[in-house]
Amino acid sequence: MFNPQLQQQQQLQQQQQQLQQQLQQQQLQQQQQQILQLQQLLQQSPPQASLSIPVSR
Repeated sequence: MFNPQLQQQQQLQQQQQQLQQQLQQQQLQQQQQQILQLQQLLQQSPPQASLSIPVSR
């Protein structure tokens, strides 16, 4: 039995999965970039700033 509708559904599911994967990768890349920027900012900031952060013990 050959069901064109079923084949279409499968193709759509595959496309959806690919799109989701692409989205996840993009989001990950964005997060990594943000982390890099934050790290750079931390390195640029004066050392006194790190002392003013309260440490809970």
